[in-house]
Amino acid sequence: MRSIQRVGAATLFLRGTLGSPRNDASPARRVAPSSSSVPSPRVPPAPAARVPHRRGRAITVAASGREMGAPAGRGEGARAGGLAGIDESDPRRPRGPNARAPPPGATSDAATPAGGTAAMTHDDDEVDATSGTPALAVERLLALEREGMKFHQMRERCRAILAAPDVHVPSFAADALAILANHPGRETAAVDPIAHLIMECVPRVTAHIRERHDFPMMDDASVRERFVDSKDRSPGVRLILDALAAVDDDDDESADGSTDRRETDKTRLDPRTLLRVAETYGVSLEDITDAGGRDARTSLEAYARSLIHREGKHAPGVNLALWFSLDELADVTTVDELTRAGAFGLASDVAACVAGDVLKRRCVEACLDSGDHAGLRAAHAATERFRLGTVFPSAKARYFESTIERMVAKGQAEAALRHAGDDEDLRGCVIASLVASGDASTAAEFVARLAAEHGEDFAGADFDVGDLLGTEKELAAARAARRDAHVQLPDGMAENGGVVWVDDEDGLRAARDALLAADVVGLDTEWAADPAAERLRAERNRRKKGTRWARKRWRDRKKLAEKLAAEAEALEASDGASSGEGDGTGAGSGGEDEDEDAAAAERRAASVVALLQVATRDRVFLVDLPALLRACPDAIAPTLGAVLADRSVLKTGFGVAEDLRRLARLHPPAFGAERLGGPRGGVGPVIDLQHVWAAGTRIAREEAADGGRAKRG
Repeated sequence: MRSIQRVGAATLFLRGTLGSPRNDASPARRVAPSSSSVPSPRVPPAPAARVPHRRGRAITVAASGREMGAPAGRGEGARAGGLAGIDESDPRRPRGPNARAPPPGATSDAATPAGGTAAMTHDDDEVDATSGTPALAVERLLALEREGMKFHQMRERCRAILAAPDVHVPSFAADALAILANHPGRETAAVDPIAHLIMECVPRVTAHIRERHDFPMMDDASVRERFVDSKDRSPGVRLILDALAAVDDDDDESADGSTDRRETDKTRLDPRTLLRVAETYGVSLEDITDAGGRDARTSLEAYARSLIHREGKHAPGVNLALWFSLDELADVTTVDELTRAGAFGLASDVAACVAGDVLKRRCVEACLDSGDHAGLRAAHAATERFRLGTVFPSAKARYFESTIERMVAKGQAEAALRHAGDDEDLRGCVIASLVASGDASTAAEFVARLAAEHGEDFAGADFDVGDLLGTEKELAAARAARRDAHVQLPDGMAENGGVVWVDDEDGLRAARDALLAADVVGLDTEWAADPAAERLRAERNRRKKGTRWARKRWRDRKKLAEKLAAEAEALEASDGASSGEGDGTGAGSGGEDEDEDAAAAERRAASVVALLQVATRDRVFLVDLPALLRACPDAIAPTLGAVLADRSVLKTGFGVAEDLRRLARLHPPAFGAERLGGPRGGVGPVIDLQHVWAAGTRIAREEAADGGRAKRG
């Protein structure tokens, strides 16, 4: 019974193994009672000097003298029966039957009073960042992960651990990664998020010992960060060499026909983590060869080649080759393999780092030979990137034709026609794609429209419209098929004035009177992208991207901008038209201190809202907003604005929040927030049918799962 009580006492103190208050510097924090469950007074620990982290071990010694590790894989408060040693996860500890036992009288890193159990304590509100070891840090992070802590919260905890004054960050992080890689239950993980969390925090706390340095990249160069002192890079170098040695051992086992992985003390890292280590520490090929000789370079090259050509892990393989400037992998074989696997961007990155046009031309040819849309897009991008437009004049045309065919197949015929622009061949491609998809009726309408705008030869001399469209009988059949495939207006509605075009002040007044007499109206807007602006933005982004690491920074900035925009939209939506609280919607609700240029840019972006459709049960009003803004902008607020602000008229639509947001940006006096001069009380009430549909779908699923007894509401 006494031994059980001792083990239970050890378990209680192991719950706090992974943290302690900063002012407690002793490794031995608390003393467990040796033979009774009655709490005994705490003995103050003897003062101990802090020492920088080197290669410490954390163990717990029970009253019997047997070493017991902290609970592995169970979090805080794990039962005593399953204590797996943290020390066992240290890759530097000897293992196997020939492992050397500690000499008699040897003590552990933590002072252990006789007859008791010593362990570090844990404060739930604070992570001990001053006296932990890598093993304790790993266990603490794993426990936080199991508790469901959010990533940004874990990042702050990890930063606190690494920022402690007694921690040598490069060696601490490398040891933590090694322990994590060999941790029970995580050896087979494809990508370990905790490893990437640690690597993300390292540069944040070591900026004072880092520098920007020119690294070779094949025949090109790239400016990246690294640790200034080679001694700080050496822990990362050792970790990479250890991982490469483990890969070599696995290859030897495969050659011998063995299927069971041999237990070794080498650290196995997944390819992405290995690459992240190289990027974080700034390890160069010179660092690798200085520490491991030419054999290390051979192993690294073989590893990257295996990732690309054998394992199909193209991204980490190519990025390793680029990072370490492995020229042997920048060849036609690699480009062909990448394009065959659909990794067109990686193939372009490899070709871009090699001098001359040979590999660049092969990259474009391979992308064109792929035949799919992504390959054609990559071929067009590569011709722009490598300035090979004159060598491959058909690349752009093939890509645009493929884009038009896809747009027509998705039912975006109008957008496809706008995308064609003034190019006669592309306009002909739109007509041909419509006919091929079975929509000869729309094709005939486009032919008539283009003929009126550009003359009979709108599609070029070699384009025979008659052969494509067929006979009048075939066209009539096509129109009937299209009509049957879509919901039609009630019979006679269009002929009896049920569809009204509104493009002047008189039309606005008539629409207002009819809409205010209804109890519910439906809303929808139509807008068109600006192809010229989209192409200009794409070109600007392409120039910003540059190398892979510049592209990563650009993606990070883009993600941050998207996150901030999403938060702003969520805030606006909560105060805007959908809530009916009277604050309007959209970016037009920016406040009086809004930057004038930004507001003007948003209005220009929203000015592509070309058509507002407002309908009652028996009438449809098609509102030409661009024409009204030119002819009578002051008449919009007292007419349409009054309808949208009237509390007795329910406004509805599918995804109507986006429609209202665009309207608010377009014309704040009529559709924006009250504080910006919009309608009094804002826009409302509003019901979004998308939310209704989602709620109905959820209820239907619950009823199906619960035998029709799901709770409604």
